[in-house]
Amino acid sequence: MCPNNGEECTLNANATIDPCNNNGTDDVAADDYFTIQINATVANGGSSNKYEVVIGADPLTGIGGNVLNSERTNYGSPVTVGNTKIFKADVSSTYQLVVRDINNNNCFQLIDIQSVTPCSIAPPKSPCYPVPCVPIGLIKN
Repeated sequence: MCPNNGEECTLNANATIDPCNNNGTDDVAADDYFTIQINATVANGGSSNKYEVVIGADPLTGIGGNVLNSERTNYGSPVTVGNTKIFKADVSSTYQLVVRDINNNNCFQLIDIQSVTPCSIAPPKSPCYPVPCVPIGLIKN
């Protein structure tokens, strides 16, 4: 919450995790990633009526960090973040995002993103691994 002409600013944000993206590699889980849909509303927000999604901001103050939606987004409109493949789908990485008013960084909400399972599934290995496997034949005299 933040002061805005004597009234408290209240920002409400929600996140929807998109399905895992295998990055075009069905058998390499290390490059799997996901994106996140963010939407926010505000009461008594700044004059621009826009919010930004930030990673690495101070969770106590909402200040600092790297803005993920560089064009900023109007309240009530969703934005997709993570198209640069920063959110790893690796079962262990977790993230904390700050959604904040662009006119007042003290008006913000934290969103914790839990780990996502990778989606690349390696095909079973052939008994002739590594490929190519060339069968041989024996002719007995």
